[in-house]
Amino acid sequence: MFGRLFNFLAIALLSIIGATLLLVVLVASVNPSLAQESPLHKSLAVELNNVRVDSALRQIGLAGEVEFSYNPGIIPVENRVSISSPKTTVKDALEKVLADQSVSYEVVSDQIILKKDTLRLPPPPVTLSLRGKVTDSETGEGLSYIHVNLAGTMRGTYTNEQGYFEIPGLKPGKYEVMFSSIGFKAVNHEMKVLPGEANYLPVSLDPFIYELDEVVIRGMDEDVWQAHYDKFLELFFGHTNNSRKCRILNPEVLMFEVDEETGSFEAFAQDLLKIENQALGYRISYLLEDFRMGDGFIYYSGKPKFDELTSRSKWKQRKWEKNRRKAYNGSLRHFFYSMNTGQLKEEGFKTYKIIVPDGRSSRNELSEIFLNDYKSLKDAGYIQIIYTNEVQDTRYMSWAEASVGDPSGASHQRHFSTYQTSWLRLNNLDNPLLYSNGTYDPDAVTVYGYWSWERVAELIPIEYRPDK
Repeated sequence: MFGRLFNFLAIALLSIIGATLLLVVLVASVNPSLAQESPLHKSLAVELNNVRVDSALRQIGLAGEVEFSYNPGIIPVENRVSISSPKTTVKDALEKVLADQSVSYEVVSDQIILKKDTLRLPPPPVTLSLRGKVTDSETGEGLSYIHVNLAGTMRGTYTNEQGYFEIPGLKPGKYEVMFSSIGFKAVNHEMKVLPGEANYLPVSLDPFIYELDEVVIRGMDEDVWQAHYDKFLELFFGHTNNSRKCRILNPEVLMFEVDEETGSFEAFAQDLLKIENQALGYRISYLLEDFRMGDGFIYYSGKPKFDELTSRSKWKQRKWEKNRRKAYNGSLRHFFYSMNTGQLKEEGFKTYKIIVPDGRSSRNELSEIFLNDYKSLKDAGYIQIIYTNEVQDTRYMSWAEASVGDPSGASHQRHFSTYQTSWLRLNNLDNPLLYSNGTYDPDAVTVYGYWSWERVAELIPIEYRPDK
């Protein structure tokens, strides 16, 4: 009997030990502290400054030693994020990258799978309205049927009978607002349209009547005026193929001043210039703010408003689109857009910082750099930009030989002359260069080379994208 009791106790003890071992195994399988650490809980340091989402995921993966798996089509990889945290987790960093996006994630083995989340809808795009009133500066009364246009775009409207206007559907950002009408002096106002603000712009216009024969009053006969006008057209439109198909519909509003001793040449417009560009298919209302030529320089500034020309000819429509694409490719606007989306190299741009080791421009050297944000552009000083997808026009080469050339003095680097080569320098480092609505501040940069050769005949609206 004692033997049977001993066997019973031995079997019971083994059962208890087996159950305990099973319990330990089960606990270990569900307790992260006993099992392998979840990839989401790994610690890392993150320092991301305005980088694309795909680049952010790549850097988080390297720092946290984790692997992300996703379809690029479901994630806005071109969006940009900034994260600065000396100590965080993969989970927290990932939440910040995917904030406000309809994307969720799950852990499968040692991978983090990103997937479309139909329950997390992206927020609707923020659009705002710009409102205001235009009055007569002398009487204070509201002015009706005043043109109100957003410079550089195809957006605009007219004031109503009381002088009020509204332009809806605007993205937050800075706009140049043009006001014009027959009998009043055209003006331009800078306006920042921002969420939570009134976005109301009151404007008063000065009555203005110009005389068509004022050129005679200024002591300039018709033949002399015509010679100056021809010179203005050449300087204003440039020397490209598109320039040959541009014309000013109201040339009588232009006046000129010439200093025979210094050779300076200035142009003034008493009203908006009405321009027809049959090469690109636009009618442009251009507020000429400044135009002058001096010893070795040409400076002009203005605000264009675009309206598309119409044609029943499918051939002409296709021709316009082809020319617009060509005007956009390699342009300053194309360069800024590519920099903002992190696609400079993919779009065909090469960027070089100009180095002056001994202060003499004749011995400048070029060092290739990567521009990925406004700060990198600001810190670079003079930059040489080469657009490798298009060769330079032979007429540009002839023009460049007779012009000041590039600011670097690096004219000996002629092995780059096959492709379109320009130079850029920032003027104003205090204000933002690029705005979220797609505009950039033209007064903040000075351009040289190919970009300075392409002028008003190559202008296209802010809204234009070759993929639209």
